[in-house]
Amino acid sequence: MAAGEESTEHADIDLERMSEVDNLMWIVERNPLLKSTITAVTVLETGPDREVFEAKIERATRAIPRLRQRVVANPMSIAPPRWEVDPDFHLADHLHWVDLADEPDQSFDQVLMIAEEMAARPFDKTRPLWEYTMIVGVDDGSAAFVTKTHHSVADGEGSIQLMLEIFDLEPTEEVAGGPAAPTANPLNQADRVKNAIAHERDRQSELLRQLKSVVEDLPDSPSEGAAVIASTATSVGKALKPTPQPLSPLMSRRSLDVDFRTLTMPLEDLKAAGKLAGSKLNAAFVAGVIGGLRRYHDFHATPVEALRMGMPISTRSSADSATSNSFAATRLEVPLTIEDPIELMRHLDELVAEAREDPSVGATQYAAGVLRLLPKRLTTELMAQAMKGVDFSTSNVPGVPVPVYLSGSLVLGQYPFGPLSGSGVNITLLSYRDEVFLGINMDRAAIPDGDEFHNALQVSFDEVLGLA
Repeated sequence: MAAGEESTEHADIDLERMSEVDNLMWIVERNPLLKSTITAVTVLETGPDREVFEAKIERATRAIPRLRQRVVANPMSIAPPRWEVDPDFHLADHLHWVDLADEPDQSFDQVLMIAEEMAARPFDKTRPLWEYTMIVGVDDGSAAFVTKTHHSVADGEGSIQLMLEIFDLEPTEEVAGGPAAPTANPLNQADRVKNAIAHERDRQSELLRQLKSVVEDLPDSPSEGAAVIASTATSVGKALKPTPQPLSPLMSRRSLDVDFRTLTMPLEDLKAAGKLAGSKLNAAFVAGVIGGLRRYHDFHATPVEALRMGMPISTRSSADSATSNSFAATRLEVPLTIEDPIELMRHLDELVAEAREDPSVGATQYAAGVLRLLPKRLTTELMAQAMKGVDFSTSNVPGVPVPVYLSGSLVLGQYPFGPLSGSGVNITLLSYRDEVFLGINMDRAAIPDGDEFHNALQVSFDEVLGLA
């Protein structure tokens, strides 16, 4: 294939660039506390056949080009980094197999410890941004599939779509054929400059088109139109407002050391609890988290009136690809003084509804684009000042409602561990079949007594589920 040509199976994949939001997440990792690593632990009924499993992942890397692409950036480029096929891609660099059969600890706690070590280890940014480990020989006969992916590859919902390329709806060990591996077509320096200029020209044209559309939608009255513009600007400024200190004096320290814990509960019971308050699953979930945080602070005789919660609001549409990030990050001050779960859920509905209508949600890409133009050190510091003041983060990811299999082995559950990104703890919910699985990612400096925090969450969710 001649230089500059694209593979027919994956046309134009080497012309992709990071979106403004992806690029922002990439830039701010100059501060290690702001790294955006998504980890998940999938529990399997049994360990799969190793040869079949490795063939399955190999096929996935051909079907999903992003799994063979690395990030390539030029220091002086005017455009975001490019996704380019790694010419030296080797599956063994990303896929690992661990057998606990001969280890002294074969428990699920050991699985979580391996997952913690994976999550804490920085990515090799010269290679594609993912790492998978299959762990067999767990003491109850089960196995665990641990995945680690950089957030720029996909968000939570996108990650579920990617996993469906690896999982099956039937317990088959057959590995169907797939597309040819994407071909690496690195550009020379002159072509990189031309490509960056063309990208920025197209981007500016698109921004002007969108701006024209926004202007056309403004009220006819100049004063009303000015008010809308001012409101949007104020909203974006509020979203980026520095909050260098968390509201909790108890969970104020930060480190790179993480502690993974899990909770599992019936999906229908959590839905029913939300329904009693006229709410949905997410309100019941967040109410359970807030109740746990209140109990944890009370246990340490350090009551607080409110905490700052980070929560992504999905902006995903059917047109968005799996390998994309379609969300707006929001920060909400939530009360810890409302002890009645039903009252708390109703209050949370109001807060979230207000956040969804905030103009900054629709301006996420624009704001990220402006921040990209600043010196990287300044951008990192601005985002650090905005993110370090988040006490805790929550995320609710809808999973698949039917059984799925990996290389013939039934998936029993999946625990998602979202990135801390400056917060003290991230609690992410993923539904699967008739259960919900909570992955609790704690910063050990913020929460040094993980057992107490886990117990506080368990008691709180028992109260919420008891409503049903």
